[in-house]
Amino acid sequence: MAGPRRTCIACRTQAAAGGLLRIAWPAGADGPVVGGTPGGRGAWVHPTDDCLAALRVERLSRALRRTVTADAFALLLDGLRRAAADT
Repeated sequence: MAGPRRTCIACRTQAAAGGLLRIAWPAGADGPVVGGTPGGRGAWVHPTDDCLAALRVERLSRALRRTVTADAFALLLDGLRRAAADT
């Protein structure tokens, strides 16, 4: 069995969920968070420099169905880069 596949919101290609980073906005949080299994609507992105550079606040806002501010997006990108370095 192949396991779940998800679509990267940056490059729009599908990959196994284990090869992507999950972004979620759990209830009560001030902004989106990276990794783990927090509840809430989620989005997925490849942990590559190309996909992190292609990620746009508009796509993330649409995927999470919430308005992501520029400050929250900048913090999220820092977290994504750290998580990508750990993979």
